[in-house]
Amino acid sequence: MAELMLAKKEAGASFLIVEQNLTLVDRVADRIVIMDHGEIVLSAPASELDRQQILAHLTV
Repeated sequence: MAELMLAKKEAGASFLIVEQNLTLVDRVADRIVIMDHGEIVLSAPASELDRQQILAHLTV
């Protein structure tokens, strides 16, 4: 699935992805937004975030 998204992205397409699979997100996202109970708690370009910052906001 990531390969298809990357090909479409290179062709100019944009996507809104709702996903908890960080491996996929790392491969395709330009920007990451994390919400908690309907509120944005983190929003930044993917290149400015590290995995620990993202994981700190994810709860199971």
